[in-house]
Amino acid sequence: YPMVHAYLQQWAPEGPHDAVVELINDLPLMELVRAVTGMPELTKADAQATVYAPGNFLSVHDDSHVAQGWRVAYV
Repeated sequence: YPMVHAYLQQWAPEGPHDAVVELINDLPLMELVRAVTGMPELTKADAQATVYAPGNFLSVHDDSHVAQGWRVAYV
């Protein structure tokens, strides 16, 4: 579930996913992330919600999405 895309497209206005998007992009948390990473130029946090069934898992990958402007990954 691409949370920021869903937020911007208003898939479920004021739902719990929207609340998370607002929280992670609110100034206090963004200021903390900028301070921790040493990257004052960070402007937004993206988010993806995924549900895995028992026995399912995320495959080996890297979080390098430089072309999309990603600078930091979090879980």
